[in-house]
Amino acid sequence: MRTIVDWTLLAVCLAACVACPRVFAAEPKIANVPTASFEDDGREIFLPAYFDRFAPQTALDMVENLPGFLIRQRDASRGLGQGGTNILIDGRRVSGKSNDPVDVLDRTPYGQVVRVEIVDGSSLGISGLAGPVANVVLSRAGMSGTLEWRPRIQRGSEARLTDGAVSVSGSRGPIAYTVGFENDAIRDGSDGPETVRDAEGRALETRTDERQFNSDLPQLSIALSGTDTAEREANLNLSYAVRDVEFSERSERRPADPTMPGGLQITDDREDEWNGELSFDLAFDGLGGRTKLIAFQSLERSDFRVASSLEVGDSRSEDLFLNTIDEGETILRLEQTYRLSDERTLELATEGVLNVTDFEASLFALDADGDQVEIELPGANSRVEERRAELSATYGLPIGERVDVQASAAVEVSEIEQQGDIDAERSFVRPKGFVSLAYAFRPSIDLRMRVDRRVGQLEFGAFASSVDLADDNETFGNGELVPQQSWFVQGAVEKRFPDSSSMTLTVELEDLEDVVQRIPITDPEGRVIGDGFGNVDSAQGWKIEFIGTQRLERLGLEGAQIEWDFTYRGSEIEDPFSGETRRLNGQLINFFRLDYRHDLPDTDYAYGVSVFDFTDAEVFRRDQISLGGRSRPRVSVFVEDKDFWGLNARLSVENLAEYTQDFRRDVFSGPRPDADLAFRESRRLNVGPIVALELARTF
Repeated sequence: MRTIVDWTLLAVCLAACVACPRVFAAEPKIANVPTASFEDDGREIFLPAYFDRFAPQTALDMVENLPGFLIRQRDASRGLGQGGTNILIDGRRVSGKSNDPVDVLDRTPYGQVVRVEIVDGSSLGISGLAGPVANVVLSRAGMSGTLEWRPRIQRGSEARLTDGAVSVSGSRGPIAYTVGFENDAIRDGSDGPETVRDAEGRALETRTDERQFNSDLPQLSIALSGTDTAEREANLNLSYAVRDVEFSERSERRPADPTMPGGLQITDDREDEWNGELSFDLAFDGLGGRTKLIAFQSLERSDFRVASSLEVGDSRSEDLFLNTIDEGETILRLEQTYRLSDERTLELATEGVLNVTDFEASLFALDADGDQVEIELPGANSRVEERRAELSATYGLPIGERVDVQASAAVEVSEIEQQGDIDAERSFVRPKGFVSLAYAFRPSIDLRMRVDRRVGQLEFGAFASSVDLADDNETFGNGELVPQQSWFVQGAVEKRFPDSSSMTLTVELEDLEDVVQRIPITDPEGRVIGDGFGNVDSAQGWKIEFIGTQRLERLGLEGAQIEWDFTYRGSEIEDPFSGETRRLNGQLINFFRLDYRHDLPDTDYAYGVSVFDFTDAEVFRRDQISLGGRSRPRVSVFVEDKDFWGLNARLSVENLAEYTQDFRRDVFSGPRPDADLAFRESRRLNVGPIVALELARTF
């Protein structure tokens, strides 16, 4: 009955928006949509008029509506060089990490955008950028700003009313500024049944689970930039955020044997965090070229408190895990760029990095007398320092009129020192670099190729031990971790059409070394005591991705388009526990997204449908195998009014197919593969329909 009422209310809301009388009085707003232009140097230019039908409020709205363009967030590359987000602002990188170019564009009003250029990264002479890159050219004369409010209602959770953002941008004299405040809020709830069965499939226990996840992340950001008459450029970015996370789970347990007492498990998880980031860069003409100095500092402190209690009949057990993590990263980078000719560039760079992470953790439990006692947790208290230096040279040149090549060679020297419960120290030298090539095969067809030698960034949390009280799992720290390395090859072909439609097919291959996966952890005597994160000698991976945007004017649907993203991943690794070949733990196997949007001609209205789904690989541990996923694709519909009393208003209904969050865990009686299956947990949590409203405007 509740479901019928929910969907009835949602249908009424949508019908009211679609049938609003204002639609019949709407004045013509958009007729023919202009297409992009192509320049002789290979750039694809999108003027603001191209985006008018989407009613963008920010510069990010414009970039997200570029045909066939996907924003690639900063990857696992270490430091600031040799990679980054495929977005430039006025031809320059943003030197921040948490305050990256995506965040800057999200705080920049659309009216400040002069144009958006799509260019191949191989032709830019900027180290690490390859493939399509969006360069957003801004004009910050005067002052303007944006306002957003994003309320959301989901069955089974409290209303999300505090999600929104406000920003102001402009210039004063030679200084351009952007100041923004945003709260990224989450209110999520789910509930459903769980069954525990033995190896023969007989039910041992049924459970009813209820989960609530609430989070707020208010953040203040300031960005300043300036250029003086001597062609010196300076940029300063500051951000400060606090994070408050609350997760609770209530599980009522009913044994299949009616003579056994039922139970109740309650898990309460809290995190209080603050983090700050400061980055500064200064560029000037010097040493016969262009010199750029970059300084970066980030600090973060996180306090975790996880309490879990279990009542069965008259007995009660209670565990408490406390964990404090202090993290800091300091980066100094110097780049010297020489333009050897109109086409050829050479960049020489050096970078020094200091990463420091402190872990303090304690585990407590109730004894027979009901008193709280501390339980030994080896490897939980630790301090990890990584000191790293890098030298690189990057050379860019065209070959003829159709080919752009960029090549980079780098060497990294790193020392990792761990003190506390685990003492370890090691150093190593890692070569890395890349060669990228872009070939304009036809005026509307581009071919791209890239070969990388990569060194991954370590997750320092893997150095210290931790526990998962909800699932009664312990992860042991490992003081012998080294960064993952790989050879990476990527090929892509992009086809563009006169109506701004486009499609791109990308194939990637990767040969990995020192792969970070779960491995057996031993004590000083060589006895296996559990599992944790460690290095596996080798693995292979591959990916096929097909993305595109198709305009539908030829079908008589003026203002309509379809966007898609189909991805498939494969991998092979030898399981450290069983020796069998399997996929990488938890890897995304396949993903698809299909978006349809129709901006109704001569009106302020649009509607659309979105469908996406994904499949992940299993996660293998020493004594268990788990798999999470969804039962059905996520289906959403929306209606949008681009002039709702001066606001851009978008009402959407999500989870029309009513997918569930599914989880399965096989727990064995001992180490795999010799141990027998002890029991299997199967959980299916109902998410329910979601109604979301987005209100935005610029001023």
